[in-house]
Amino acid sequence: MNYQQYPQPVGTCLKCHQLVYPPNFVAYPTGPVHSQCAQNSQIASAQRSSSIPIWAIAMGAMFMLGGGCLVLLSAAGNSAANAPPDIQVEAKDLYEVYRTNEVRADSLYKGKRVAVRGIAGDVQKTVFDDVYIEVRSGVGLDLNSLWCYAKSGQEKAFGEVRAGYPVRLSARIDGLTLGHIMGRDCVVMK
Repeated sequence: MNYQQYPQPVGTCLKCHQLVYPPNFVAYPTGPVHSQCAQNSQIASAQRSSSIPIWAIAMGAMFMLGGGCLVLLSAAGNSAANAPPDIQVEAKDLYEVYRTNEVRADSLYKGKRVAVRGIAGDVQKTVFDDVYIEVRSGVGLDLNSLWCYAKSGQEKAFGEVRAGYPVRLSARIDGLTLGHIMGRDCVVMK
C-alpha cells in the first residue's frame, strides 16, 4: 500500500467539520480549514463588512432626530430665559413661603420666571463647571438660600457680583432641594 497516494487527514475542518487532507487546506492557529471553506469565509466576511446593518441605520436616524429636537428645545429655552420675569419677590419673602408651605410655594413659583432681590452670598462653580450664586435674605442665620445657576453666557456678569452686596437676579424656579431653593437660567439684572 502506498501511503503517498492516500495521505493521512490533518484534522477536521473548522468550517464544514469534514476531514481535511493535504495539500488542500489552510493552517490556522485554531486548526485546519479546507482551502475552499477559507475562500468562502473570506468572501462572506467581505460581503458582511461592506453592508451597513439595519439597526445601525435606525440608531443613526434616531440620533439625528433627537439632536434636532434638542436644538429646538434649546431655542425654546433661550427665548423663555430672555422673557421678562412673571413675578418679582424679595428673597426673604420667597424663603418664608417655602419654609412654611412647600406645596403652596411650588404652586406660586415653580416653573415660573421670578425676579429675586437679596444679598449675594458665595459665587461658586460646581464640579461640572456650572456657575451659581447663593442669594440670601440678609435676615437671621440664613440657613436656607436660593442657588441661582447661571444661564449660558452669564459667567462674566456672575463674576462681577460681590458677596455681601445686594443683587437682583431673574431665574426659573425649580423648587426646593435639600433645603435650598433652586433657580435655573439665571440672569443678573441691573
